[in-house]
Amino acid sequence: MHHLTISIIFLYSKKFHFTTLIGRNLQMLGFHPPFKFLILQKLNPKKIVATGLLTGLLDICAAMIKFYIDTGKGPAPIFKYIASAVFGMNAFTGSEGMIAWGIIFHFAIAILFTAFLLVIYPMVRGALKSNLVIAIVYGLFVWIVMNLLILPLTNIPPRPAFDLREALIGMGILIIAIGLPVAIVGKKIYGHKD
Repeated sequence: MHHLTISIIFLYSKKFHFTTLIGRNLQMLGFHPPFKFLILQKLNPKKIVATGLLTGLLDICAAMIKFYIDTGKGPAPIFKYIASAVFGMNAFTGSEGMIAWGIIFHFAIAILFTAFLLVIYPMVRGALKSNLVIAIVYGLFVWIVMNLLILPLTNIPPRPAFDLREALIGMGILIIAIGLPVAIVGKKIYGHKD
């Protein structure tokens, strides 16, 4: 099976040279010629999907445990809440089909965030040096993107006022469930040494 070619990868060859400005910026981020990020060989769709399914599973398990501790209820409302991003209030009154949609949306989002970090991992690793720092920064990034950019644009019903404790728990879950596993997999794929 042919590997997925990703257009935002930086490749260097004798026929292709970066301008001085781009080259300097990449060197500041830890890239030094030759730029041989052959994701075509190292990062294939199976690795992305498998890692995305793992991070999605870790994230949803943490969310279900927290939800059960807070409410004593099972996971169905979580998945209906996720489905409400597309279906609005109808998701809460809908059938089990809404639960299925919530599961699909959840894992699709997890796979997308996983793919993004795996693609940019060499650059991030060059700048941040440590997988723990990468996990923390990426977990915070995912929380900010989801809560401040994406969710306000969806059909999810209005949420309660900002709660620092809930935000910190959510960030912690994302650091552990998404940031850390993807950083570890990225290190294995790209062969970085500490």
